Amino acid sequence: MTGEKGSESNTYFHAHRFCLKRELQGIKEPKKKPASKQAKLDTEKKYDVSGIHLPGEEESKVQVYDTCDEVRKKIYAHLRDPNVTKAGFLREIVKSYTPEQAVKFQGNSLTRFLDMSGANAGNTNAVFYPAYVFFEKLRICDGQPKNKFREEMEKIWRSHGGFGIETPHHKGYWCHASEFVYVDKYGQTGFGKRR
Repeated sequence: MTGEKGSESNTYFHAHRFCLKRELQGIKEPKKKPASKQAKLDTEKKYDVSGIHLPGEEESKVQVYDTCDEVRKKIYAHLRDPNVTKAGFLREIVKSYTPEQAVKFQGNSLTRFLDMSGANAGNTNAVFYPAYVFFEKLRICDGQPKNKFREEMEKIWRSHGGFGIETPHHKGYWCHASEFVYVDKYGQTGFGKRR
């Protein structure tokens, strides 16, 4: 969008009409109550993964077997918990690094990652790797089995040392004019023929 960032879109008018109807019907926006200290403690216990250790964790070389889109889904689901904030989530995932390697996240790192779309879009973002480690530890802590997609990812990426997190997703490719480059749901790059 350009100019007024989409102000000419019908979305604004329809949203205004929707909000006006709700106001006239006397429906008020639910106010989010601040979490109590006990709720915060319960949340910290619920998501405490400090007792779980993954191979390669000391060197921040845990093999990744989820795509960026899968990690984004998990983040959105995690943030639906009323006692979890984005800042709190970032504080939790930074614990995936050793103190020497610890990364300080910018406030917009998470937003930038969540705004991306694609199986490998955001693979070098500072949030992707520690979020994967956090959710993998949480899966183990909760005793959940690997899902079918995860097992397929392991088959595909095990020989590569896990899903790529060092080469940016937007790197260039050379191909013939009759071909195009695509990325499948597993984050693999391939070439297709144009018709």
